[in-house]
Amino acid sequence: MDTPVDPEKMIGTLVVNLYSPHKGGVLTVRRGEKEVNFDFSHFEGHNKTWRWAFLFSDCVHELHPVEDGIRLTMTFLVSFQEFYPNGWIASCY
Repeated sequence: MDTPVDPEKMIGTLVVNLYSPHKGGVLTVRRGEKEVNFDFSHFEGHNKTWRWAFLFSDCVHELHPVEDGIRLTMTFLVSFQEFYPNGWIASCY
């Protein structure tokens, strides 16, 4: 699990995988009894798309070692920041 900056406002983590050919580096996410593996290393042909995963703050996650190449990601903590009369505003760090 991520250590939230402010646990009462933390929503989760957004992981954006940039196109970077590699082998391994699977992201395993567990929440309760459910487990999902995100394998960002499989790019079909020249499909240079960004892939992403969102983990709620109560998910347990594990990154497996990259076996070849580099895995390049951007990671954002997503939380509620301010309360306005019309509702909460979410932000990323």
